[in-house]
Amino acid sequence: MIWAGPLRIGLLQHVTWSVNSLCHVLGSRPFATREHDRATNLWPLALLSLGESWRNLYHSDPTRARRGVDRCQIDLPAEVIRAFERLGWASEVRWPGPVRLVARRRVGGRERGGWAARRALARTRRGAWGGECES
Repeated sequence: MIWAGPLRIGLLQHVTWSVNSLCHVLGSRPFATREHDRATNLWPLALLSLGESWRNLYHSDPTRARRGVDRCQIDLPAEVIRAFERLGWASEVRWPGPVRLVARRRVGGRERGGWAARRALARTRRGAWGGECES
């Protein structure tokens, strides 16, 4: 049992370092970020980090509370923030709305813009994806 503490600390440190290094080299980049920003999403690491490895959206929109916005993306920190908000322990939490996500999503390796962005925005405002729309 003496080895369990150092093993836990070592695993935690390696996962943290991996999020800050591997998630800037390997993985997918579904959202547009600044030029020369290589932040990616790395799903195998998301399982170990409980969702902290969804770095691409974090670098694209760092003021939002949720990072795992696509289907089946585990994001435990966002669920904790949501619980705190419901309990009244957190206020003015910024959640990513569908309009904002569509505007930042990359299409075919390029940033979305022009006609496709306007069409998606109009669809979102009509409620095609459900939920409240963010202006």
